[in-house]
Amino acid sequence: MIYGPNSKSNLLKLGWLGTKTPVFPNWRNKRSNLYIDNLSEFVKQVILREMDGVLFPQNKEQSATVDIIRHFAKRYNHSVWITKLLNPFVWMGSFVLQPINKMFATYYYDPEMSKYDFEYQLVSFEESLKRVAESLK
Repeated sequence: MIYGPNSKSNLLKLGWLGTKTPVFPNWRNKRSNLYIDNLSEFVKQVILREMDGVLFPQNKEQSATVDIIRHFAKRYNHSVWITKLLNPFVWMGSFVLQPINKMFATYYYDPEMSKYDFEYQLVSFEESLKRVAESLK
């Protein structure tokens, strides 16, 4: 997932949800993400080095849906109860409801695939969430 301020990404939908929901499952998934500034730097470096082939940029840190919810809830002083009691519903719902599966599935690739001989992961995941939250004001 590529995301940034004012983008139409699922991350912004999760951010909104984190400011509204009173309860959320403590489901641990892993996601590869790429903040737009990191993507821009990656493309710049690829052009400068005249690279080709299949490339796999991503943020240094992988994320979990529940961590994104926590970040936005804290940022907007919203109280949300994170509980494992809802995890069976996530598991069952993921088989029949595509949005549940999309929100809680694990989609990532090995961080080793994203290492190159140049630095492009300039913005941390935490900092990128702060920047996205600023754009929501």
